[in-house]
Amino acid sequence: MTGEFTLSELAQRADLPASSVHRILQPLLKAGLVARADGSSYRTGQEIYSLAASVLRQIDNEIKAAPFLDPLWKKWQETAVFCIYRPAERIGVVREIIQSPHPLRHVIEPFEAISLLWGSLGRAILAHLKLEQVKAIRDEAPKGRVTGASAPALKDLLPELELVRERGIAIYRNEDADLAGIAAPVFRSRNIIVGSIGITMPVRRYDRLNANALCKDVIKASRKLGETLGHRDDGSGD
Repeated sequence: MTGEFTLSELAQRADLPASSVHRILQPLLKAGLVARADGSSYRTGQEIYSLAASVLRQIDNEIKAAPFLDPLWKKWQETAVFCIYRPAERIGVVREIIQSPHPLRHVIEPFEAISLLWGSLGRAILAHLKLEQVKAIRDEAPKGRVTGASAPALKDLLPELELVRERGIAIYRNEDADLAGIAAPVFRSRNIIVGSIGITMPVRRYDRLNANALCKDVIKASRKLGETLGHRDDGSGD
């Protein structure tokens, strides 16, 4: 579960009385693993990210995205992100990030979990999953973290994912949230999707950039990272 969640949602998923879940949450709140959100909701605590960091440092150590994020950040001066795909949880996790130097930005935390249904980083991964995986992710997805939107109908989602595959890149733009992003998938050998590389920024700055040049640079970075993992862009994947 990502984003915010209520006591009743947790109780329903755990198949426990709300009073029992409330008692279980108390030591987690004290330890910083869970935090209070707005109203009566809860969210992931900062200590979870610290624990995730220690775990992730021990796995997927062969993926070094920083050399490919750094040129993007230096050229475009916007937040550059590598998101890794976690198939067991059907989520993405922010693995490496270089924050924009601009004071106006949407903050993304290292090791933060993201839904694959929303935004460019998630959609770049989602577009390359099997149909049954897409359906499961769509059915399980919480409302959009930034927009609060409900999951799109499958008949609307699938053409959008097909367009991502055709372009080789996912583009997200939401004026109401003042958030834009461009991300491309990262593959290892045998065309296995492992994550995505992208750049995020406010819409107002995105509209002043050369979007075509930005897309080309993001695709180039994702392909170069994939090459270090044994992926070849000639269709063989070996």
